[in-house]
Amino acid sequence: MKPAASKISYPSLAAATILELPDKSAAARALLAKNFPAASSSSSKKIVSPRIAKVPTDPVKLAQYRKVELMKMRHRATPGDPKDGLSSTPLDQRLHVKITDDGGAEQVFWFRKVRFPRSIPVL
Repeated sequence: MKPAASKISYPSLAAATILELPDKSAAARALLAKNFPAASSSSSKKIVSPRIAKVPTDPVKLAQYRKVELMKMRHRATPGDPKDGLSSTPLDQRLHVKITDDGGAEQVFWFRKVRFPRSIPVL
């Protein structure tokens, strides 16, 4: 025996009401503005000083530290002579100079090494 099929009625789509949802993006923007103030405000600007590394006391680590600092200095160096380009002179032919002013700002320049031939007598 088959059970009697019951007729299921579904609501018609035409009768559905449209629900008004709140604008999520406006609420999200308000929440962001509350927790993260605008970057252009003067109170949010912080002066960040450069990190100063602690100089090691162990002689082995101190030698490694100096080598790394020398590599960093060579990487930051700019040509001191305007005629020299960034890659015109090989690295072994450059003399690196670090200049520190009274304010503590450092600038690193490199110059082309000049060698005199041995045939020129020294006066």
